[in-house]
Amino acid sequence: MGRARVEVARAAAAAAPADAQVAVPGVPLARPRVRLDEPVRSHAPTLLATGPSSSGRGLNYDELRALDDRVAVGTRIVEAAFDSRADSTIEDDESREIVAKVVEWILESPADQTPTPDEIVRHSIELIVADVTLTEVGDTIRAEPSRERRAEAEQEIRDAATVYANQVTLNATGPTEQEIAAAIEGGIHELGRIFGAGE
Repeated sequence: MGRARVEVARAAAAAAPADAQVAVPGVPLARPRVRLDEPVRSHAPTLLATGPSSSGRGLNYDELRALDDRVAVGTRIVEAAFDSRADSTIEDDESREIVAKVVEWILESPADQTPTPDEIVRHSIELIVADVTLTEVGDTIRAEPSRERRAEAEQEIRDAATVYANQVTLNATGPTEQEIAAAIEGGIHELGRIFGAGE
């Protein structure tokens, strides 16, 4: 993602309403419900890389904290998340929306509760996994005539993505791009299995 995209994301974050959501419907309630008190099993491998020194590219939480600019930290992290997926199916407008959501989430946090770099990484993974899963189950989604059921099922997918992102294993000092990519792909695979992507 280039500098222009970051600037567009900042502008979008400032203009977007707080309750803005992606207008993607849900899946039929017949799909299994996700229990939020249980972990979502990850297919992503646990990588032992310790940051940029191990792979040449990645995030270093100490360096990010030293920026002392929460928007710069957030945009750099989301850039790393997208850069980790060279074959991403997410369109540019969708990626800009995800960047804007992350930046908005950061800016709306209380001054004394600024999200940590690890929390920002996990929130980015959560949004990407949810976005891709909702796209992949689109055909099944639109087959459900009830608006209420579509909305409820969409929320189930978003809740499952939150659980997955909060529990996936990431390097404590800053994940590599390979590790972020594995976490994203693992989440997409897991939620696709649960909610019937490709059926």
